[in-house]
Amino acid sequence: MADSDVSKLEANQPEIVRPMGNFLPCMWSDQFCSFSLDKQYANEIEVLKEKVRSMLVAAGGKSAERRHLINTLERLGVSYHFEKEIEDQLENMFSAYDHENNEGYDLKTIGLHFRIFRQHGYKMPSDVFNKFRESNGEFQESTTTDVMGMLSLYEAAHLRTHGDDILDEALVFATTHLQSIVTNLSPTLAKEVVHALKQPLHKGFPF
Repeated sequence: MADSDVSKLEANQPEIVRPMGNFLPCMWSDQFCSFSLDKQYANEIEVLKEKVRSMLVAAGGKSAERRHLINTLERLGVSYHFEKEIEDQLENMFSAYDHENNEGYDLKTIGLHFRIFRQHGYKMPSDVFNKFRESNGEFQESTTTDVMGMLSLYEAAHLRTHGDDILDEALVFATTHLQSIVTNLSPTLAKEVVHALKQPLHKGFPF
């Protein structure tokens, strides 16, 4: 079909009239459309980023504290600013993890360490949770009084792989007990537990 024929065909088409929405004016006007990050704020952000970066790579700092910091940055959604530093630190920490004394760590801390390493692709062994099990393989009932520990175990169990029988049991154990105690918790803690039971961290993280 020649271009002239196409033009004639388009000219004969009826005009399409689209209805206009009768929306109310935006309560924020256009102040956010015209917002720009001035130099002062930009400089302050860079100072804070450098401060956090220094905390991540601080020589002599406790590796457990750095793992907690990494978790905080990821939970806040700002870890993308420090991707290289985080990966370098985790690589170094994982290679030395077997030499650390896990006996001094509680369930909350070990659960967090396990989850951080696993979600970054490291083959963290699930037998780190054996210290919280009885000789018959059952998880210690005393752990049920540690709500944050149970929550950490619950979150860690979602990174189980084929053959992680310990974590299969841990997920059932932690889920059952968290569901049974949620009504007895403070409103803030209950809200955190309910949210975790509905959507575990691993299912919401962009890893």
